[in-house]
This record gives sequence, C-alpha cells and structure tokens, in this order.
Amino acid sequence: MTRRRAGRLPGVPALGAPAPGAPALGAPAHRVTPPPLAAAPSLAAALALAVAAAGAAGCGGGTPSPRPGSTAVPPTAAGHRPSPRGPASPAAHDYRWLVATSGSPPSIAQENRAPGTTAWRLPTAPTNTPGHLDLYVSDQDVLPGQTETIYARATPTARATPTARATPTARALTIRVYRMGWYGGQGGRLVLQSSPLTPTRQPPCQHDARTGLTECRWHPTLQISLPPALPTGVYIVRADSDSGARREALFVLEQAPRPAPLLAHISTASYEAYNYWGGDSLYPGGRDRVGVTGTTQGVEVSYDRPYDSTTGAGQFFTRDVAMVRFLERYGYNVSYITTTGLDRRPATALIPRLLLDIGHSEYWSQPEETAFARARDHGINQAFLSSDTLAWRVRLAPAGPHSSESSHPDHRIIGYKEHVALDPDRAHPSGPFPHNGAALTGSAYTGCITPRLPVPGRAVYRYYSWAPAPGLRPSWLYARTGLTAGSRVAGILGYELDQRTAASPRSTAVVGGGTAPCMPGSRPGRADTTLYRARSGATVFAAGTLGWELGLEPVPGASPDAPRRPDPRLVALTRNLLDRLLTATPRPALSR
Repeated sequence: MTRRRAGRLPGVPALGAPAPGAPALGAPAHRVTPPPLAAAPSLAAALALAVAAAGAAGCGGGTPSPRPGSTAVPPTAAGHRPSPRGPASPAAHDYRWLVATSGSPPSIAQENRAPGTTAWRLPTAPTNTPGHLDLYVSDQDVLPGQTETIYARATPTARATPTARATPTARALTIRVYRMGWYGGQGGRLVLQSSPLTPTRQPPCQHDARTGLTECRWHPTLQISLPPALPTGVYIVRADSDSGARREALFVLEQAPRPAPLLAHISTASYEAYNYWGGDSLYPGGRDRVGVTGTTQGVEVSYDRPYDSTTGAGQFFTRDVAMVRFLERYGYNVSYITTTGLDRRPATALIPRLLLDIGHSEYWSQPEETAFARARDHGINQAFLSSDTLAWRVRLAPAGPHSSESSHPDHRIIGYKEHVALDPDRAHPSGPFPHNGAALTGSAYTGCITPRLPVPGRAVYRYYSWAPAPGLRPSWLYARTGLTAGSRVAGILGYELDQRTAASPRSTAVVGGGTAPCMPGSRPGRADTTLYRARSGATVFAAGTLGWELGLEPVPGASPDAPRRPDPRLVALTRNLLDRLLTATPRPALSR
C-alpha cells in the first residue's frame, strides 16, 4: 500500500519548535524490577471514570449513543464537495512540546520514570461539560516525522428556553496531548500543550444514505509535527474549551525504522466498526435505513470523524488501556501498531520476536491476517490476549471526496458482514473469515456473549472465573505463579468467548478456561485458553476471553465483576508467557 504523506495541506510550514528537554536516553531494556502489585488508587478511580464513558456496545450492537447531527446527502449527490474556505492554517507557535524533541527516543522503561499525571481523564457527569466538543485526528496510526492534524468543532448544547439560557459556543480551545503508560501509577504523561486557539465554524459532515458512510471535511484546528525523539505509544489528544466542554481523540505512534521485539497490535478497525457517530456503524441500530442493506446497518465507516463514545477515544479506555499500562509497568521493550499501520506495511510483522494482539480484535483486513499468518510461518511467536478475534474480514479503502483526508489510503472501512452477497468487490470480498480465524489463533468465537446487565447507556457485561487446566501444563507457563489445580481467577472470563474448534491446529492444547452463561437464555458456553506450536516452531497462545487484560491492571468501570486490583497469579503467568515467547528460539514442530 502507498505510505501516507505528511504535511498534506499546501502552504503549511513544518510545525512545532523543539522545547528544552532531557538528552536522549540509552538503549531499550526488556523488563525492569516490578513495583508492588497494588493499584494506584488515583489511577483506578480515573480508569473507572474513563471506562464508564467509553460507551462501547456489544457485538449485537447495543443501544447507540446519541449521534450529533450530520447532513445527509442522497446517493445521487456524489460529486466532489469543494473544500470550504477556512481560517489561516495553524502556525508553529500555536503549541510547544514539553518533552525532548531531538535525539533518540527513550526506552519504555526510561520513559515511564518520568513524572506522570491523571489529568488525561475526562469526567462523565453531563454537568461537568457545558457546551459540546467533537474531535478527530487525521490519522490514528502515524510515524515519527509525520504531521498529525487535529480537527475540533465547538457547538452549544441547547437552545435558549423561557427558563434557561443557551449554553454559549466556546470562544477558545486548548489542546493537550498525553502519552499513555504506567508513570508510577498515574497512567499518562503530558507531552504537548497548545496556546488558546480560536474555534472555527466547521462545515456539516456528509452522510451517504446508500452505504451509511459519514465523512467529515473540517478545517484544521492544530497541526503538530511528530519529532523523532517521541517514543512509540498510544497518545490521547484532549481538547478543553473556555465554556467547560472537554473531548478526546487518540492516535498511535509507531516505532521507526523498526518495531521493538514485542509489537502490540491494537484493532482500531473494531473501534470504528462500533462507532455510530454521524448516523451509522457496521451494526444495526443506525439513524436511518441504509440503501444497500435495506436495514439500519451500514457497510462503510470512516476514520475521518469523531468517535461517539463520551470520551472520544473509541474503545481504548474500555479494556486496552490496561494492557498498555501492564506492558509499560514492567518495562517491556514494546512498540505499537494499529489496523491501518499493519495493513499499509504488512512486512512489519516479520521483524519482532513476538506479535501481541490485544482486546476486542473482531475486525481485520486480509493484509493484516496474512501478515500474522506469514509471521507465524517464519517462526515468529504470537499471543492473542483478545477474543472474538478474526471474526469479520473488512477491506480498507481510500478516503472519499467528502473527507478531510480525501484520497488518502486506508481511511474507509468496508464490511458487508452478513450481507456479503451484496459486496460488489468479488475479488476481495468482506464477510466472515473462514472458521473465524481458528487456524491461526487456535480458537474461535462461536457465538457466546455473556449476559448484559440491565443498565442504561453503554453496554456492561458479566465476567466469570477462569481456571487453569488440570495438570498445570506446560510447566514453564505456570512456574512460580501460585496457581494450583483448584485456583480460580475471578472476573476475567467473559463478554465474548472463544474456544478450540475442529479448525484449530491439531497440536492445539487447552491450558485453561472456564464456563459461563451466554445470551440469550443463559445457555452454557465455554472459553478455552489455548496454546500450540506451529510447524515453523512458532508458539501461538490465545486467551479466549475479553477479560484477560482486566486481571493485569484494574479497569473498575468495565464490569462490577472485574478485578479491582491486579491478580498477582495472572500477572506472573502473563509475564512467564511474554518472557518465554520473547526469548525462546523457535524449534520446528514434530511432524504428525
């Protein structure tokens, strides 16, 4: 695929004068001596607020969040909308970096020794956010040296009434960027702050009623050039208005020119598949009927629009934040990549020692799946600390004419899902992956969703106990964990369960798991934690549950069943797994 260009807007100079900072730090470290396993109270509270705001629905769709109004255009109005005339482009003095901008980036261990903050979190109470902000970025996967454009829209929340005054539109915005990690239990580090910025009146986003696609073509609010000294990671962009409104977006910075020995894959395609902002998602329950499907389920979604979750950071704060905190707490030499990064550069998967897939990893492009399969066949170990993995195949396409990133690759996600017979691209169809990916991961989602709690708004699910398999094999996985044959790890088995199937590799062993009721009707379901060795010698592990992350670092708002502190036994087991897969030399499996 064509690599994304930086600095796309004509006439815009390179931005971001370097700020004074520490000199480049030394070589990356694999892991450091762990701090105590007690969760930092302030961060646990922050994550409880953040996940309560995430608003992620289940695979069945759930109740969509209110969608801010977009202007619908009929399918016949397909002409290129001219770019609206906007204000002068943002200038370099509009922001300053608060970290070093020159030299080599620090290692993960060194970066996390820096002072942290919990100011990245957003409150959830509506009374805390008068006015309204919407926010998105030009690319959710970027490389050092590229330019990230931030788009913001400020609107009042209500009209004046006889008894209440209208909330005023913001007159100034301040943008801050935080890097997410451990940072002594604070969870994030402030790396950039802007000057007060004047909000721009943004044009309506365009909604295609034929496919359900919503694309925004807003004027830039701020452009930042990403310096080479910035470490790989998940970055949260937070906008605050003088009226009190707050909003977030996220992007992932890859490591260049090579990924770290541990490459963590975050499925932003799954984030967007659930995103109803502007009208429709890839699930039923959209604002209106979609022409292609004849239902309220869309077949195209765009990265070029805000997220409809309360925070604006997709599903990151629902679970995946826990894995990022865990990896960085223990100093793993990790770098990060997303759906779009791996789709554009699939050969990246052939470089690390270990590929780690995390969270709700339901939607993959064919180049992503092929990249993982090819890496396994080259002896690269893999760990899927995820579930519902590889359920749906999607196709990435360039942004459409109504997008701020028009014609740039991998900005539209096309997924016909159950309506695959209607997909016009017969050469590269979307739809389900064969056997739900079991031939690669060792397990597959077979339809079990654990019960949903009857609470308004976002979807909240029950989680149950996970148990090791009898015999505690393989011994290296369970060594020094404190787990016994009768042990149970509460609150990590749930939401969507994967299990070994007939399509799993023949050598696939079940090393743990458990049972849980499934919707509808509370029929019994099973989650299998699996392990197999490929012919290449690569070891492949799959957790089989969405809750594995929740036992490593607390995300209290994920579920009332979720652990309130890290489970030291699961932490030890996961560290055994990662350490083994990072250091073991692949040995070809015996032929059978």
